[in-house]
Formats: sequence, structure tokens, C-alpha cells
Amino acid sequence: MHESKTMDTATQWALFLGILTLASWLVGGLAAVIGNVELDPHRQKSGRISDVRSERHRVHLRHRDGIDPGDPMTAVTRVAARLAFPRSSGVLFGLGLGGFFDGIVFHQLLQWHHMFSGWYPAPSVENLQSNTFWDGVFHSATYLFFLAGLLILWRHARRPHFGWSTRELIGTILIGFGLFNLVEGLVSHQLLGIHHVNETVDRSLWIYWDIGFLAWGAIMLAAGWMIVREKEL
Repeated sequence: MHESKTMDTATQWALFLGILTLASWLVGGLAAVIGNVELDPHRQKSGRISDVRSERHRVHLRHRDGIDPGDPMTAVTRVAARLAFPRSSGVLFGLGLGGFFDGIVFHQLLQWHHMFSGWYPAPSVENLQSNTFWDGVFHSATYLFFLAGLLILWRHARRPHFGWSTRELIGTILIGFGLFNLVEGLVSHQLLGIHHVNETVDRSLWIYWDIGFLAWGAIMLAAGWMIVREKEL
């Protein structure tokens, strides 16, 4: 009788850390391209300080000349009101939501796959226990993504005249969700093959489910990108 393949703890951690490192490189690079203005704090800070100083100088000249600014909101506070929405928080929300959807729907409700079920099929009790453990580690990582996004949003929202934007929030969440699908689909499904989207169907059909998953991610990424790039009215 063919004996089920099992994995030891050292192999599990090595695989997980390798996947996490590779995924971090991909997500970090893409997020930096998407939110390059926000992720360059020196450039943003320098430009903001320059704008504020310029506005202060104009207000000073108007007061010196006896001109009433004519508005309880000064020019300086108007500059503060234009503080950008933190796009990185929305991207992290999307990454977390993408992971939650994958873990809750595909791993638990539908049980189409588990974390390492492509290499170590779940039918054996030992492999099912290992896969369930790593499903939990995966869920913990997605929870940290969501928590990081919440902390970034909270930090920015505490600032005076925070520039809230529903459009950018929705757009960046779609970008993050799409990034999750693309990284998950390329790294976990295609490059490493640790699992596939739907392992309950015939093996010859796995690739079609994987391609659909990638297409879904690409559509969300493109839609989010267009929403974020669209000018506010």
C-alpha cells in the first residue's frame, strides 16, 4: 500500500518563511509603485512644508497690507486639509480581506484546498492536522495585514483636516485584494505548487481554476488602479 507523504516541522517552517519572504518582495515592490507618492515621506514632507511656508508668507503679506483673509479657515489650514489619504492602509486592508476570503471560503467552507495540500494531501490525519495548523498561520498573517492597515489609517485620521476619500479607500482595497490574488496565484499555485484553487476536481482541470483566480485578481487590480487614478471632482 502506498504510504502518504508527510512533512516534518523544519520543512514546514522553511517553506512558510520562504513563501513569506518572496511574497513580501513582490507585494512591497508593487505597493511602492502604486503608492510611490505616499511611500516617499521625505519628498511628501518637503513639498508640504514648502507649501505651508509659502501660504504663511502670503497670509502675512495680506495682514500686513490690512487685507482680511475673509475666511475663518486660513490658507495654512486649507493646505492641511489637502493632506493625502493614506493609500497604503487601503492596500493592506485589501491584502487582509483577500486572505480572509481565501482562507474562510476556499480553505474552510468549500474545503477546496489547504495551505500545503498540493504537496501533502489532506486525506491522512497527520497531513490534515499539519495543513490545519498552517491554515491558522496563514489566517494570522492576513489578520496582521488588516491590523497594520487599521493602525496606519488611525494614525493619519488623528491629524487635523484629514483628507478622507471614499474613492481612494475603495480603489486601494481593490488593489490590495487583487495583489493578494496575483501573488498567491503566481507564487503558491504556479511557482511552488503548494496548493491549487480547486483540488476537488480532476487534476487536469486545476490549471483552469488557477487561471481564473489570476484573472479575477488582475481585474480587481486594474479596477482599483483606475478608481484611484481618477481625479476627484
